[in-house]
Amino acid sequence: MPRLLADLAQIRVWSTDGQLRLLPAAGPSNARLVTLVDRRPALHNGVWFPSDPGMAPRSPGRQV
Repeated sequence: MPRLLADLAQIRVWSTDGQLRLLPAAGPSNARLVTLVDRRPALHNGVWFPSDPGMAPRSPGRQV
């Protein structure tokens, strides 16, 4: 899905295998920070993966 989205949007898309949480950013704005949840401190929280345009698998007859 991230590769297809990157192709459609023509931008780099980031995905993760961890759990996300939105936290309020410091300051008066309504901005939010995307963070990985640390559920088990002894294990990794997750990894971020970039997907660039042109990486989606192509099959005959399919257009992106």
